[in-house]
Amino acid sequence: MNTVTYITAMQRPKMLYGYILRSTIAHGTITDIVLPDLSKDFLVITAGDIPGSNALRVFDEIVPLLSGEQISYRDQPILAVFGPDKESVTLAVSRIAVSYEASESFDPDPEETNTGRQRHISWGGPQEILQQAEDVVEYTYMTGSQRSPVGPPVGAFAEPTDAGMEITTSSMWPFHVRSTVSEVCGLPKRKVIIHQLPYTPTVGEHLIYPSIYAALAAAAASATGRPSRIIDPYPAFRPELIITRRTALNAEHLPSAESVDVQINQGAFPLFADEIIEHVIAGITPSYGLDAFEATIHTVKTPAAPRSYYQGLCFPLALFSSEAHASNLALYSNMNPVNWRLRTLEDAVKRPAHVLRLRSVIMKDLLEQTVKRSDFSRKYAVYEMQKRRNRLISTFTGYSRGIGIASGRGINGFSTHFACERNYAVSVRLDVNDQVTITTSIMYSPAEVLWRTAAGTLLGVNPAQIQIRTSQNESANSGPDVLHRDSTIISVLITRCCESIKSQRFKEPLPITVKRSLKRAGVSAQEPVKRPLFHYVSWGALALELEIDPVLLRPVIYGVWCTLSCGSLFDEQAMTNTICSVIQDELTVLTRSETGSITIDAIDIAFTVHEETLSVNPIPNVLGLLQAAYTSALTQAMNRSFTSIPSGPQEIFEAIGE
Repeated sequence: MNTVTYITAMQRPKMLYGYILRSTIAHGTITDIVLPDLSKDFLVITAGDIPGSNALRVFDEIVPLLSGEQISYRDQPILAVFGPDKESVTLAVSRIAVSYEASESFDPDPEETNTGRQRHISWGGPQEILQQAEDVVEYTYMTGSQRSPVGPPVGAFAEPTDAGMEITTSSMWPFHVRSTVSEVCGLPKRKVIIHQLPYTPTVGEHLIYPSIYAALAAAAASATGRPSRIIDPYPAFRPELIITRRTALNAEHLPSAESVDVQINQGAFPLFADEIIEHVIAGITPSYGLDAFEATIHTVKTPAAPRSYYQGLCFPLALFSSEAHASNLALYSNMNPVNWRLRTLEDAVKRPAHVLRLRSVIMKDLLEQTVKRSDFSRKYAVYEMQKRRNRLISTFTGYSRGIGIASGRGINGFSTHFACERNYAVSVRLDVNDQVTITTSIMYSPAEVLWRTAAGTLLGVNPAQIQIRTSQNESANSGPDVLHRDSTIISVLITRCCESIKSQRFKEPLPITVKRSLKRAGVSAQEPVKRPLFHYVSWGALALELEIDPVLLRPVIYGVWCTLSCGSLFDEQAMTNTICSVIQDELTVLTRSETGSITIDAIDIAFTVHEETLSVNPIPNVLGLLQAAYTSALTQAMNRSFTSIPSGPQEIFEAIGE
C-alpha cells in the first residue's frame, strides 16, 4: 500500500465513503427507522447486518458496535451508510428518519459495584481520629466536562485482498483494531493486516475510535468487495471526578487523618475502570504525612458517551485534588503553603507497601529550587497583604494577583494489575555498515525519535541509519500506546539491548542481535500487594503567578516555574519544548480562553537528577501540579475558594457576586 500521512489521503478506484448516524437522545429505545430510496451503489449497515459479533471488547467490558434497539447514550452509533461519494452519503443520511421512545431515567446496573468498579483502601483507623478531632477541614474538588479539541481527522480505511483484509488507520492500539475487525467480520486475526499511520500525541480520540471505524469499514468492504473508508470528527471526552476530602488537624494545625470519597463519571460504559481506579488511588494519596488515611473510589454510569483515557487515566485530576487540598490546608492554618509543605513532608513509613512513598529529600530540593526561581515567598507575602484588604476588582483602584504552588510525584505506565503491562519485547540488530534495526512490540510511537537518538548515542551510529519495525504476528500485545510507556519501558529495553551489543562489538562477528523482554508476574486486584503498583515515578514542583483582568475578568498568566526530577534525558530541549506546549494548551483550557491559545510571559523549566537515573516522562505530573497551582493562585487573587477546573471569567464573575 502507498505510504500516506493522513487517512484523508487514502484513495482507491470505486472506493466507498462511510458516514455514521448517531442517536439524538440520551437513553431510550428505537421504535422505527425509515430509510430513503437508495440505489444499489449504497450500503446500509445496522446491528443486524454485522457478519460477526456486534461488539467492541475492551478487556472485560463489552460495548455494542452499533446500538440495535436500545440507546445507552447520546450520539451512540446507530447505523453506517456507505456510498460512492461524500456528498451523496451525507445527503442520504440526512434523509433517514429515526423514531425513539425516550426514557426519562437512567438506571445504572445494580450489580456494578460487585464487578471491581469500587475500591476502598485504608490504614491507621482514620474514622476514630476524625470523630475525636476538634478541627476537621472539608473541601470538594470537581473536574468538569472536557472534550478533545479539533485535530487531524480520525478514521479508517479497509481494503479486501486475496489474503484477507488490510486496514489503514492511526491507532494508539493497533492490536485492538485487528482483534475487533477479526470478531466483527468473522476473519482469523492472521488475515487482518494493520498499516499504522503516524499520529501526534492526543488526548484520547485515537484509542478506541479507530477500532470502531475500522470494523465498520471492514464490514462494508467484506459485503461489497470494494475499498471503504470512514472519517469521523467525534471527540474524546474526559472522565468527570468529584473528590471530597475530610482532614483532621491536630493541635498544631497539622494533618493527622484524612478520608477521601471519589466519584468517577465514565459515561454509559466504564472502559478501563479498574485501571482508572488504580491511577486515582496513586493521585489522591497526599504528599503530606498522615497517621491514618482512607479512600473510597467508585465509578458511576450515566447516559453519556464512554470516557476513559484523556491525557492519562485520571491521575493528573486526582493529583490536582491532593495538591489543591494541601494549599487549602495551609491557608486554613494561616501558613505560607511552601512552609506548610516543608513542615509536613515525611517518608510516611506507615503507608502500605503498594502505596507510592514520598521521597522527602527530593521534594524539599525541588520546592526550594522552584521557590527561588519564582521569587514565590516575596510575591506570596505581597499578595496576601493585598488580599486582606478584601477589595473587589476595580478598573481604577487596584489589581488582583495571586501565586500558587504545588509539588508531588507522577507516574508512567499501567499498574502491575493491568494484564498488558506484562508483555513487552524489543530486539536490536547491528549489521555491517553500521546498519541498526530495532523491532518493538509497539507498532508505532511518536517516541521513535527518542529511540533512534538513544541507540545512536550508545552504538556510535547515525540515528538516520536506524530502522524501526514491528512484526504483527511475532510481537506480543503490549496494550495501547498511552501513558508514556513508549518513552520509559521501551526506551529502557532498547538501552539494555544496545549496551549488550556494545560489549560484544569487535569481539563477535556481525550481525549481532540482542533481545530483551519485560514479563512481570501478574497480580490480581483482589490480592494483597507487597510492592508499589507503579514502577516509573517522576517528581516535580511548580509555581504559577496570575492577575485578573479587571475588565474582561479573565486570568492573565504572568509566569510558570517548574522543576522536575525525571531521570536522565536523551534530549532535554525536546522535553522542555513538549512541556511548554502542554502547559500552554492546558492553561488555555483551565482559563476557558475563548480566543484560542493564551499568552504566558514566561515558562521556566528546569531539570535535576537525583539518585534515579531512569528516564521518566513527567507530563502526567506537570498536568496535575499545573491545575493545582492555578486554582491556588486564583484563590489568593480573588480571596475566594476555587476548587473546580476549568475556572475562567464566568466562575470569577460568580465569585465576585458571592
